[in-house]
Amino acid sequence: MKKYLIIYILALLIVTLFSCGVDYNDAYLPEVAKEGESDRTIITLGVINTIPHYEVDYTMHYVLGFNAENDCYRIEVVNYAGDDLIRLRTELLSGRGPDILYSLYFNSHILSPLLNRGMLVDLIPYIDTDPDISRKDFFQNILESMQSPDGCLQLVANQFWIYTLISIPKIVDDLDAFTTTKFLELTQSALNNGIDYPFGEYWTRNEFLNFMFSQVDIGIIDLGNGVSNIESSMFYDILELASFLPEEFAPESGYSRSARIIRGEQFFEFERLENPYTFSKYETLLGDFVILGIPSNNGGVHGAFMRSNIAINASSDHKDAAWDFVRRYLLRDAKVVDNREIPTGLPIRIDLFNEQVEEAMKREWVLVDNGIQIEMRPQTVEGASKLRELIDNISYISRPNEEIANMIMEEIAHFFEGRRTKEEVARVLQNRVQIYLHERN
Repeated sequence: MKKYLIIYILALLIVTLFSCGVDYNDAYLPEVAKEGESDRTIITLGVINTIPHYEVDYTMHYVLGFNAENDCYRIEVVNYAGDDLIRLRTELLSGRGPDILYSLYFNSHILSPLLNRGMLVDLIPYIDTDPDISRKDFFQNILESMQSPDGCLQLVANQFWIYTLISIPKIVDDLDAFTTTKFLELTQSALNNGIDYPFGEYWTRNEFLNFMFSQVDIGIIDLGNGVSNIESSMFYDILELASFLPEEFAPESGYSRSARIIRGEQFFEFERLENPYTFSKYETLLGDFVILGIPSNNGGVHGAFMRSNIAINASSDHKDAAWDFVRRYLLRDAKVVDNREIPTGLPIRIDLFNEQVEEAMKREWVLVDNGIQIEMRPQTVEGASKLRELIDNISYISRPNEEIANMIMEEIAHFFEGRRTKEEVARVLQNRVQIYLHERN
């Protein structure tokens, strides 16, 4: 009996010794942490992880290539998630942290203060002196929108989505400009005609408000110049419109969203255009359709929601080597597809976009809509032209600010609960947001 007890204790000691000091961050990436000779200088890539493992999986395509080809430097991935993000923010603001930052989506908590303080490297000089990359390779309006007012490009991304509203001519045929006032009128018209869910069965009041204040830029807050314009007719229109919307999801109707639009049971569809296939979907389902944009005082506007954001820490001692890694996201062979070879976004490189469109014009595919398989036709020449025109008209980069969105949602709850008027809510918010912007800038 004693013999077995001694063996058991020895086994526990061995397991404990081998498990001590294991960093599960490294354990997730054994091939990266162990690859290469020990005399190579290590560059750290900080991955801001919001979707478990997805961001790390995507960056591995570039990490493995860099580590295999570079004789002087080796990338090591540090994965930040949960409470680690607080530590990352503290390190970066104190002039430390990883050499390179990657975030699939724009993380305002981490990235906004770095952009405001100029704590990320301007990439324009690197692009201008790179033998394989030129500013002309990219959609100019998007490249310029990613730059700060002084022309610096501290954060770059290699793909984007476009958020918009879609409808059909018989609903918006006489529309001159898709302003918030006109949007309110059309929505009220739908509600007056018994259409309780004018944006679809899942678009409740809270869904609508979250989208308008946290996913798109409707022009009431100028983050770049630190100015709040919440006390505006646009803000009042949105609150008034939201007050008419239902608070609960609709019962399942059995019809797809596109079918509901054709039947006149839904006026608008909020859509995220991710690739040419998303666009060609509406060519098949709706035929003649209208891309309205996001309502604003000046009519419908479109912004780019950037994906695969990457930057170099201004405190890094290895900026040139870091650029040698970052540039891989911007080259001709940059990866903008998932493991099914479906584009995960629209590329900012014009040549890669043209390739996507050419492929979509040759390829039929199957959409599962409300449980029904529908064969999608290839994208048409006219559709490809409309998509390119839409991209060329993008006027801003959408970089949602979580702190401001939370302030807005917190204060407007008082309006819907009847404790404050919309003017009182706007006045309180104007003060809160302006103080935040002042401190932030």
